[in-house]
Amino acid sequence: MLPTSIDDPPTQKYLLESLSDRDRLYLMFDLLHDSFLDDVGRALGYAGKSLHPDADFRLLDGACGEGLHAAEIGKHHPRAEVVAFDRDPEAMQTAPLAFAQPNVRYLLHDAQEPLPADVTRGFDVAQLRFCLTHLTDPLRALGHLRDALRPGGVLYLIDPRADAFDYDHPSMRVLSDAIMRSWEHFGTSAAGERQAPLLAQAGFEILDSAPQDHVAGGTTEHGKGIMKLIIETARSTRKALVETTKLISGDEFDEHLRRLALPENPPRVGRCRFQVTFARNP
Repeated sequence: MLPTSIDDPPTQKYLLESLSDRDRLYLMFDLLHDSFLDDVGRALGYAGKSLHPDADFRLLDGACGEGLHAAEIGKHHPRAEVVAFDRDPEAMQTAPLAFAQPNVRYLLHDAQEPLPADVTRGFDVAQLRFCLTHLTDPLRALGHLRDALRPGGVLYLIDPRADAFDYDHPSMRVLSDAIMRSWEHFGTSAAGERQAPLLAQAGFEILDSAPQDHVAGGTTEHGKGIMKLIIETARSTRKALVETTKLISGDEFDEHLRRLALPENPPRVGRCRFQVTFARNP
C-alpha cells in the first residue's frame, strides 16, 4: 500500500516481489531520506541559512516526483517557501492532493525550460535529485537554475555515477553494461561524474563534490532495501533496453533480474554509489 502522507513512509517496500515505478520512488525516499535531509541542510548552510524549525528560506525543488521531500520541508519549516516542480503530469496531479502544505507550491514544469514568469526568483537553495541523468540538455537546465537563485544561493545535485551499481554479480555486470551503453540515448550518461564540469561551464562556483556510498545487500534491513532499490531501478530500464535500443532480449533481461534477486548464503555485499555536489551562484 502506498503512503498517504509524509508521516506514513513506505518502510517495507522491499518485501514486495516487484514494484511499480511509483513504488520505486517511494522506496528511494524512504531509504535515502536521512541523507537527503543532511544534504539540503548542508546546502542551506552554504547559503547562510539553516534547517532550524523557525528558519526562513526559499527552496526550489526540481524533479520533485510527487513532492514528499518538498512537503516534509514545508511542514517542518512553516516560515520557509518551497516551490517544487516535475515534468510528470501524473505526479503533479497527485502532489497537491496527497502532500499539500500551505507554504509549498507545485508546478508542472521541465527543468530544461525557464521558470514561469509568476515564480519569483531569488531562491536561497535549489536542488535536483537524480535529475541531470534524465536530461538531454543538462547545461540548459543548470543555466535556468542559476537564473532562479539569488547571488550567493546554492545548488545541490545528486546523480548516479558510472559505478553506481558496484555489486560483484555476473547478472549485475551484464545489466550495468547494457544500461551504460543505452544511457546516452535517454539523458546524460554518468551524470554524477559530469556534475562539476557542467556546473563550472554554467558559471557556478563548486563548493564540494564527492561520492556518496550506501551498502547494498548484506544482512541489514537498510542494505537489503538498497539492494531492492538497485533491482527495481534496473527493472525500470527494461523497455529502454529490450524494446527501444534492443541491447538485450526480454528473456535474458528477466533471467538476469531473477538471478539478482535470489537469496545467497552468505549474503553478497556491494555498494550503491552516487555523486553529491554543492555549487554557489557567485
